[in-house]
Amino acid sequence: MKFFIREDLYVAGRDDDGQEYTASQYYVVAEDDQGRRWAHRDVYAGCRVLVDEEGDKHFEDVRAEALAGARKRLNSFRRHGTALDTRDWDSIPAAYGSDAHSDAEMVEWERAHG
Repeated sequence: MKFFIREDLYVAGRDDDGQEYTASQYYVVAEDDQGRRWAHRDVYAGCRVLVDEEGDKHFEDVRAEALAGARKRLNSFRRHGTALDTRDWDSIPAAYGSDAHSDAEMVEWERAHG
């Protein structure tokens, strides 16, 4: 089993002008020898949303802190491994080009999570 960190984008909220604020989030992925993948449910958000006295939202970039948290989790898995307890991991599409990959799986997963 190999482990690595994945970065995805998410909408952290909207500013006072209604514009979406897009931020990074990090999490650990496990991949077996056939290319099947699982994402750990601990997600490290790279943005902190702050609200001031007037109720205005401000978005603080905390990517370095979030990535450090994900790296700590990654190092723990690399040292100790895991049995992939289904309570802590979600199945995600297999690695492209791997034995486990199928286009049908990708289409189904994107419909469910799109």
